Amino acid sequence: MAQAVTHAGGGGGRGVSRGARLSFKGKLYNKGVTADRLLRDLKQIQKELAQMEQDAVDLDALKDMCKQLTQPTLMLHKDKGVKVAVACCLADMLRLFAPDAPFTAHELRDIFQFFIHLLTQSAKTGAGLACPQGPYYADYFYLVESLSTVKSICLVCELGGAEEMMYDLFKGFMELVSPNMSKNVEICMADVLAQLIDEAQQLPDAVLEVLLANFSPKAVKANPAAHQLTIEVCKATENRIQKDVAKYFRDAISTAFEEENHDERDKELASAHAIIMQINCSVPGLLLTVIPLLEEDLTRDDVALRLLSVRTLGQMFGERPSKTSGAGEGQTARMYPSAWKSWMGRAADKSPLVRAKWVECLRNILTYHSTLLVDVGPALEAKTEDADEKVRVAVARLIDSLDYETALHGVPKSVLLLLADRCKDKKASVRLEAMTALGRLFNMAYTEIESHEPAATQQFFWIPTKIIHSLKSPDNTPLAVASVLEKYILPYPADPENEAAWTARLLLVLKVGDSFTNKVLFKLSNLFDAKRPTLQEAFIDACEQYNSGIIDANEDEVRSKFRNILKLTARALGEQPGADRIAADLAAFAKLNENRLYRLFKTSMDPKQDLKTLLKCRAEIIKRLSSSSTASVVETMSLFWRSASFPFINRSTVSHLLRGLQQGKARFTASQLKIDSQRVSTVDSSEYETFIINAQLILKQIGSTYPSMFTPHLPELIKCLFASSDNGATAAAEPALRAIASVACAEPRSLTLVREKRVVDRIADFVRKGSALEAKFAAKTLAVMSDSKTRKRAVLPPLSPPSPSSLSSSVGGGTPIKPDSFAARATVDAMLEEIARKLGKASGNRAVAYVHAATQIVKHSPDMFEDKAQAIIKEVLARVRQPWAHAKQENRGEEVDEKDWIEEEEIGPDLQVRLLALDLMTKRAEAYAETEHKETTAKPTLRFISTVLQEGEAGQLGTPVWAKSRQRLRAAICILKLARHTELEKLISTADFSTLAFVVQDECFGVRNGFLQRLATYLSHRKLGVRYYTIPFLVAFDPEEENQELVRYFVHNAILALPKAHRLEKFERTFARFLHLLAHHPDFQRANSEDVLQFSQYIDFYLNALSTPENMSMFYYIAGRLKTIRDSASVGASENLYTLSELAQLAIKRKAAAQAWTLETWPGRMSMPDDIFKPLPSKEVLKEVYERQFLPEEVSAKLNEVIDVLSTKVSAGGSLLADTLACACAQKRIFSLTHAP
Repeated sequence: MAQAVTHAGGGGGRGVSRGARLSFKGKLYNKGVTADRLLRDLKQIQKELAQMEQDAVDLDALKDMCKQLTQPTLMLHKDKGVKVAVACCLADMLRLFAPDAPFTAHELRDIFQFFIHLLTQSAKTGAGLACPQGPYYADYFYLVESLSTVKSICLVCELGGAEEMMYDLFKGFMELVSPNMSKNVEICMADVLAQLIDEAQQLPDAVLEVLLANFSPKAVKANPAAHQLTIEVCKATENRIQKDVAKYFRDAISTAFEEENHDERDKELASAHAIIMQINCSVPGLLLTVIPLLEEDLTRDDVALRLLSVRTLGQMFGERPSKTSGAGEGQTARMYPSAWKSWMGRAADKSPLVRAKWVECLRNILTYHSTLLVDVGPALEAKTEDADEKVRVAVARLIDSLDYETALHGVPKSVLLLLADRCKDKKASVRLEAMTALGRLFNMAYTEIESHEPAATQQFFWIPTKIIHSLKSPDNTPLAVASVLEKYILPYPADPENEAAWTARLLLVLKVGDSFTNKVLFKLSNLFDAKRPTLQEAFIDACEQYNSGIIDANEDEVRSKFRNILKLTARALGEQPGADRIAADLAAFAKLNENRLYRLFKTSMDPKQDLKTLLKCRAEIIKRLSSSSTASVVETMSLFWRSASFPFINRSTVSHLLRGLQQGKARFTASQLKIDSQRVSTVDSSEYETFIINAQLILKQIGSTYPSMFTPHLPELIKCLFASSDNGATAAAEPALRAIASVACAEPRSLTLVREKRVVDRIADFVRKGSALEAKFAAKTLAVMSDSKTRKRAVLPPLSPPSPSSLSSSVGGGTPIKPDSFAARATVDAMLEEIARKLGKASGNRAVAYVHAATQIVKHSPDMFEDKAQAIIKEVLARVRQPWAHAKQENRGEEVDEKDWIEEEEIGPDLQVRLLALDLMTKRAEAYAETEHKETTAKPTLRFISTVLQEGEAGQLGTPVWAKSRQRLRAAICILKLARHTELEKLISTADFSTLAFVVQDECFGVRNGFLQRLATYLSHRKLGVRYYTIPFLVAFDPEEENQELVRYFVHNAILALPKAHRLEKFERTFARFLHLLAHHPDFQRANSEDVLQFSQYIDFYLNALSTPENMSMFYYIAGRLKTIRDSASVGASENLYTLSELAQLAIKRKAAAQAWTLETWPGRMSMPDDIFKPLPSKEVLKEVYERQFLPEEVSAKLNEVIDVLSTKVSAGGSLLADTLACACAQKRIFSLTHAP
């Protein structure tokens, strides 16, 4: 007799019960019975069995039916309805007989195989769970629901062939399930599979593989329903299969490492980790014992495995809290502290690939787990300065990928500031990514910043300034910065008509900027150097003349000019030495020879065009080039357009600035240029003041570079002059007067409206009653309009002008005065009369206004000024020589007198008059610079200015320290202005030049910085002689890094801009002049070894800025050549010069050894400047000087020791890395030797 199999967890047999029985009697299947009859009988039996309760049934009466149901003729019947009905009846039998199944083990195996076959039928069969529209679908659902609720499926685990049946069921269900399947069916399927896993003593490997395969990315995409079913099964059996899952991945990783083919190995490892990451997204608890495995892999020697482990754990730690079963922020990291600590340690992994991957994984951690920021923040800060370029790029891309809220609240500002430093990185890729990331953040935050939201302002407002300040690094390029500004900081409006919002954004950027930011922004807007024709205009003209190579006349000249301008243009667009892509693109553009493109570019270069026209031209240029040229040409010509046009500030900017200035404080506060009519402005009084400052700054820059931008706005400018002051429109008067004055100087013929008498009278009112600056620009306009261009420049004593009759007779008649100048001349005459009469009694700002007006008149109409020069200059000098005790400063306490500097806005009227006196004298001397009477005015002026430069005042006047500083700076700038004139520069002696040069080392930072900025400006525009190019290098000891950065930035840009011949003349050959200047330094004591050694820092600074392998030998030649001549000043100065000559030679040797440069004999010859040097009197003296050592022996020994150390390290051979490290070590020793106390 067959032995029955018991349900798992069953408790033995039961007694016979007397209860419900089947109404069906007899044999169920007889030969010849039809399927319909059989099905009808089975349905009746199924119905009755379904209604029977387990405790109210006669089990003995059911045993016969159990045997009949297991007959092969029924289970293998060809009719689908019969089979599923048999299955439902068998399922009910298992329910009613539980826990003791009334079947043998063999029968049970057949039954469950029968069940599995029925339940896993595919849709192709037209039956089963996959066909909800089928006639027997309810029976299939009844079967699977019975297995789920009764748990009879657990019997499978006790049967032979259990593993195969489990595999078939798991595989079948996973293939069967679909998105359209009923949720109830899916629940039952998941429950059946979970019961099998829970009941199995050991989960078959094949079954586990079926489950985990559904976590692969490919499977998730191919059958998301199977993936979801797997998730439900795994969640239900999480604790049961944790160890099996861990074993599976341990074996998978071990097997992968046994693979000899590295590609296959990496593929298998990647597949395993992909499954782990997917499991973590859905059932993180399943990985309880897998995470320690990944932690172990973090420290393996294999880089590929560490990469995978870092990525996998990084994703797990950064998973959304909502996806991790309701876990909170940082839950995974808290659950696995050891793994978290180990993963954090990979931030310092020896492989840059691993470190970069670690950084990439921080995105979700920063986004969803702010509680982990305390651990991640310091490590991320360190990675911004990682030694490897890839890691620094990864940091920038990480920040670039963050959403706004995360960047605002989830990233420390310190990280963003360190990222801003990467805008100065040595590597172009890092710089570009850093600027792009920061620019994108600012663009996202702009609306909040504009609305004065405190958090956004604090976190992001500084970004434009930092990006622009990156140009202080010699590695960054203006074109790269301009590209980021255009894309993120000052993007063009989608609607070109929306110029107001665009202008407001410009003002916001200027609001946070400093002077350097403003200068760079103006330069990138092409409002910095107004020399016409510009390089871009010259290029377009050359293209037209080149005519695609078809030239009618002067072919060689035209071709040569075209090639030269093309090279200069390519270099201006960022072409690196040795490269030719940009040049090739420019040549390809010229080859097109399309007149329409030429006209579009010329229109874009016209300062009178508005934003709408500029953008329209740009769009058409790109469209035309895109259809006829390569992408590279389009990109290059887009850069060319930006460098040729006015991309950020143009004519459209002017009208909105003037409108804002005319509105007054109340109306401006209410509208804030009315950018968004729906938004309530939050602008306060300080906002309006800031707007005025920045608006005036922009208008001032336009006036000094492209005043023709104002020409279309002249009616509006005149309207500003007549606007009533009751609405606060006085803020528009000064910039309007400044703009009109600039137009008067640049395009006097366009002043028809200004020359009307009512306008002239109104302008004159500003001289008489306006502020100091209003008086200045009003007087400038009138002086320009009144000047008949005679420029008589009579023979004049400095303070005693001759009579008008002698003035005219000394020069001759001059050109006739134009009729339209009469009104202006009469007005100027009246103004001069008033100034001469009232200046002595004027006080405060009125006195400043009068002197301002006089200064402008002497500059622009000097012949008219001379009539009243004696009286005016006498009064001005009387004020300058007035003791300070009698010139009380308004609202100044004792604490002010203790300062050594005050800002521009703090300057009181009395100091302003003293400063303007220097300007007045300077402009008067400049007015006669090109005449035979130049010395008459210039020499007394130079004596006066030199006194102020040395003493800080015009005599012993008790001047406060801060006032002396201001006067020294103004005096130094005035001398620079005089030096711009060749004839006047000759009057500046070597001693006066040295005094001027050492202003760079003034005790006051404001003096040093202000002088350096003006000096750099004049040098950049090549307005000064060669000796002035030596002055900037005296900042070597400046305690403020800002001044040294300013010089480096100037030198770097100047070298790039200058042709080779000019670079040689103005920088490299001036080395002799620089050493001569040091020889006259008041702190240089050649007998003091420590002083001499310190002076090597000046030479080092000079060499670091200018030396190359090509010019090093020339510097050495110049240094040695100084011992063959003498200083024209004195013998003592000559000995200082010889000492510095020897010091320079050793410094050059040291520099060459440190850089591994070969110091060869320079083949050329060079004469020394005869204005500061003289030849030695005889050969004997020459020999004596040459053989004598002037450098102290101690200094010579120290420097020679350093050179020997460097030379030994560099010549030792080995790899490039070894040489680099050796140089670094040697340089450390240099510092200890050359800077020892």
